[in-house]
Amino acid sequence: MQLHEVRIVTSDDITVRSYVTFYWNGKRVREYNGNNINSSVKPNLAKTVKERNKLLKQLEFEVLKALESGHYPHDNKHTPVDISVEDHLDISTDYLLDWALEVKLNSDVSHYYRKNLKGIHRHFKAFLTKEELSSDITLIKRTRIEEFLQRYKSSGMYYMDRRRDLGVLFSLISREIEKPLQAVRETSTMKKKAKLHKIYEHEKMKLILNYLKDNNPNLHICALLCYGCFLRLGISAKMAARSAFKLSPHSALK
Repeated sequence: MQLHEVRIVTSDDITVRSYVTFYWNGKRVREYNGNNINSSVKPNLAKTVKERNKLLKQLEFEVLKALESGHYPHDNKHTPVDISVEDHLDISTDYLLDWALEVKLNSDVSHYYRKNLKGIHRHFKAFLTKEELSSDITLIKRTRIEEFLQRYKSSGMYYMDRRRDLGVLFSLISREIEKPLQAVRETSTMKKKAKLHKIYEHEKMKLILNYLKDNNPNLHICALLCYGCFLRLGISAKMAARSAFKLSPHSALK
């Protein structure tokens, strides 16, 4: 009787799919559920890690039993593949983008980063056609990504930041489906150029202060205090005589 080694592959993250793996007819096989052994076991539908681990143990036992008895797969017409997909699971572009965003939002990232990811996710889905959203994400070409990123070319920094955000989602999906997704990485890059903030002219400053006065009185008071402090420093520096900054040899020694 041939000996089979069935191994569980899992993690402490409930959002990452777990499976059992083994070699069958010289090829590595992964089973995410009990479909191929006529079993209803579906570990990745579990709500907690503890429940999933229990179901994985059950799947491991039943798969090993089927292998040793020669009843794997249950339906000979259904050949197992390296990446099996549960019947209930949607692997469309639409689903995978939503899944990747949810995973990142549930991780330890800043509020600002969450906002950027939500924005690029929403804009990219609005850009894609219904056919593209319902099709395989590996079919999205580099030229299509380039077309989408054109809207962010107002500056190099803005473009590269949005390109990076979209790349984060694609990279996460690539690891999940274990297929290379190079469309974002192969898009053109832009050089980041930092721009200095220009000083507001006196008339423009008045407009801003008047706007704050009408729309946010508390912020208007804070702005007046800050503006007054900076204004006082500027006037004092201009009015100060050059001699005030000169030290005599005797005073320097004191």
